[in-house]
Amino acid sequence: MSCACSWGSHWRARRSNPVPRNRSAYWRPTWLETNLDDLSGEMVGYCADRLWQAGALDVATPAIQMKKGRRGVRLSVLCRPADVETMEAILFDETTTLGIRRSLVHRRVLPRRAHWVQTAYGPVEGKVAFLADGTLRFAPEYEACRRIASQRDVPLRAVYQAAYEAFRPEEVERG
Repeated sequence: MSCACSWGSHWRARRSNPVPRNRSAYWRPTWLETNLDDLSGEMVGYCADRLWQAGALDVATPAIQMKKGRRGVRLSVLCRPADVETMEAILFDETTTLGIRRSLVHRRVLPRRAHWVQTAYGPVEGKVAFLADGTLRFAPEYEACRRIASQRDVPLRAVYQAAYEAFRPEEVERG
């Protein structure tokens, strides 16, 4: 078994018994997006917070250049089809947008499960994803790391690094 880790990447460990290729799932979430050039960053952030609270699967706000060279932001939301009306209502209520683009997209999701690692700072919750070739990918949960960093008064990156280093692929049960 080989392991590799660098800051900003996920732990990966190759196992001799790979996960069957048919374990990942495909489904069709909805992608909503609008371009904004007349809204403050604080208002965009507040809107993003509301979208997350309402159950958005992903929210992104990349900077863009709009017509006449104006700086703007593209507010994009990935959500379940059942949540589209709620997400659109938030976008219309919290922004100056006059329209929202809507697309069904294909999404492939790796099988994953919660996994705890023991660090010098205490237990840290994370997720293990199972790739088709048997590789395991571990990612610590931000909220767990943030809480520990705050309680222990240590840098957040130190908690993340400790969690990555504590990950032992051989301790992950295969199901």
